[in-house]
Amino acid sequence: MKDNRQNKNNAVKFDMDTFEKKYCKRYGVDPLYIASLRGIDTNNTEAYLTFLIECVGTEEEKRARKAELKQKPSVPLMTIAPIPDTGMTKQILDRFSCFPSMLHQRYADRMVEEWRENPDKFFTWVLQTMQTQKGNKIDAIDKTQPIGPENCRLSNKAKEQVEEDPFIQSVIEMAVPFKFNVQNKYKTLVSLRELDPEKWNYRDFCAWVQKQIEKGEMGPYLNRLDITKPYTPTNCYFSFRPRNGRSHGMSKTRLYSKWGYVTRNYKDMIDQPITLREFIDDAMSKNFHPNSRMRVRKNGPKITLQNVEFWSAEDYDDINRILGVFRAIPKEKNGFESIISFMDWTVRSGYCEFMDFKKVGRGKYSEKTCVWDIFTEEAYVASKGRRTYDIYQKKAANE
Repeated sequence: MKDNRQNKNNAVKFDMDTFEKKYCKRYGVDPLYIASLRGIDTNNTEAYLTFLIECVGTEEEKRARKAELKQKPSVPLMTIAPIPDTGMTKQILDRFSCFPSMLHQRYADRMVEEWRENPDKFFTWVLQTMQTQKGNKIDAIDKTQPIGPENCRLSNKAKEQVEEDPFIQSVIEMAVPFKFNVQNKYKTLVSLRELDPEKWNYRDFCAWVQKQIEKGEMGPYLNRLDITKPYTPTNCYFSFRPRNGRSHGMSKTRLYSKWGYVTRNYKDMIDQPITLREFIDDAMSKNFHPNSRMRVRKNGPKITLQNVEFWSAEDYDDINRILGVFRAIPKEKNGFESIISFMDWTVRSGYCEFMDFKKVGRGKYSEKTCVWDIFTEEAYVASKGRRTYDIYQKKAANE
């Protein structure tokens, strides 16, 4: 009896929302869409949850899930009795530009408890209302009350009207030469919940893109200044280097290359795995600079970070450049503590000679408002290697 109670208390609890977020973060697509492509009944909460756990769950979670399925029957997530088998996912995707689970999550914070706890009732109302009302947005009739069966409607701002907006179409065309798909990018960010459409709607997003093009600050990649916060007009910028928060952003930089050299060439001698973050922190504690060189001293059969040494070379071009950038910042607007902190932040930003310094956020110049990044096509090509850059220059000369 005691063992049974203990197993019951230690049972793994599964949160579908958590697994969906993990799936989106790892694969960059809506899991509901992939599940439907694989023939999984997405209206069945047990089948869908099992799919999520098999894709992104730990081994312990997978084993616990298999044991749990043997003890309880599956329960449908959405039983849409009035409208059976009408392709609910496609209907909602066509109208609201998102999958059902995303639609429910979008309005969950403002729903009555009945809808929040019973998604089937929410989707029943949505599908029935779609037959009589136009629009792709759910609005509360009384803004002071939560959204519910008696207090919401579909807005009259139809999806077709937005897509046919001449201004939006002109911005989409303006962004084509930069290889940036305005519509697809916006929909992707919304589906990943990295952009709140209620706070930054599609038309305002297009207006912001137009301003970046007019200012000459357009590029193929839209990056966030602070990857822990959603995309907003003050928390994103364009560049020629992808950096979306799903990677460290240090690839092809000097410090990253040195870390790769150590972990590859001394993998049989490394006592414990050395992460990139540990390597960077150790290098900065040893006064690493962009012109620093590295050596690994072998004093025994095993090596640690204590065996890695850095010393300054005679080439000070990068240091002089970084110092020049710091001195050019107006004193009254400089939010960096010192030149040392500026140098430290520059190295941790993945600095390389092809990058430029730019203030992209509001406020004083600081780590929260500035970036080192690649802002021109020429610099991007140069960062790929000398041969690639030579080909690029010859092509530009012939044109």
